[in-house]
Amino acid sequence: TMHFEPGLWYIHIGRPQTRVTLSVGGIGNFTAYFETGQQIDPMPAPPSQVTSIVNANGLNDQRDENALNVGGGVAFGASFAMGSQDEFEIGNNFEVYYNIAAGAGFDIMVLNYGPNAHCQNSSSTVGINGWYSTGQIYAYLQGTVGISGEFMSQEFDVTILSLSAAAILQARLPNPTWVGGAVGCDYDILGGAISGHVDCAFQVGNQCSI
Repeated sequence: TMHFEPGLWYIHIGRPQTRVTLSVGGIGNFTAYFETGQQIDPMPAPPSQVTSIVNANGLNDQRDENALNVGGGVAFGASFAMGSQDEFEIGNNFEVYYNIAAGAGFDIMVLNYGPNAHCQNSSSTVGINGWYSTGQIYAYLQGTVGISGEFMSQEFDVTILSLSAAAILQARLPNPTWVGGAVGCDYDILGGAISGHVDCAFQVGNQCSI
């Protein structure tokens, strides 16, 4: 989409909610978008495969400040997601199966809030003369391995290993600069005999509410 009129212009090659999509050899899908001009969509949230695992502690809940954007800017992002599943017979009564899904992506936004924009509780102009950047990069991996079959006339289906892991890194910069990240993992071994959740998160710098 290309739009030009007095006081308003923008170019959209895909948008965060309607991205350009390319199937890669039947293995997975690559998606991307690019926006520039005076009408920029908000930064998209990380995919649910990430937010459902990491204890983000507010990392994925950045304030939408697009309404304060006065001079336009640029936003772009891309992601790749793939999945695979298969099963193998062992003898006549047993079958081993697996399914794997993985993905990664990023989003970057640079907006012009104008020379009068400042953080709450501060009079200094935010960013570089009102230009301020926000970005995020993320990845996730999900997989299950199990065995099913029949033993002594009894059918069974046991999960040998189930694992879901994700990581995210977000940043806002410069002036002020803030960086935050989180990693999480859910695991289940031998049908719940051993299971749990592990996560950690960090934040460095100062968040800015413009």
